[in-house]
Amino acid sequence: MFKKKEKYLLEDKEWKEKNKLYLKEVQSFLDKVDNVSDESLRQKIVSQMLRCDKVLTEIAENRFREFYELGYKNAKKE
Repeated sequence: MFKKKEKYLLEDKEWKEKNKLYLKEVQSFLDKVDNVSDESLRQKIVSQMLRCDKVLTEIAENRFREFYELGYKNAKKE
């Protein structure tokens, strides 16, 4: 049962895209970037934000996995 759940959690890469607050903040950021008149600068800003978002997502997913594995390990002890 736990292994099935773990596989589902690791395959569910849409956890942040389903979060309304996350979507609101991303939209707010993009709206602000639309006001940058220099197209090259706008593209660099968006690209950098996407790289930061990717790194943060990987950090969060690794933490989710660590906490899941810790919970699984502790549950097996009991």
